[in-house]
Amino acid sequence: MKKKQIDRHPLVDIEKCIENINGSRYDLVMVTAQRTRELRRKALREDKRHICINDALLEAQEGLINANDYLAKVK
Repeated sequence: MKKKQIDRHPLVDIEKCIENINGSRYDLVMVTAQRTRELRRKALREDKRHICINDALLEAQEGLINANDYLAKVK
């Protein structure tokens, strides 16, 4: 049985994401992890199945995520 491979969305530019999230890879990981959890909870309530990390990374890339708010939730 072939194992399903999950790849990042082809339009995600990690360097731009890092730039928009305080310039730190660590902060990017923490913020997108928290945002992904929120998106997954929402998807479960709506009975949808999709990969939410791509959405979180795209939001970070577009500057739609306030890093300080999400970091406060984590810490």
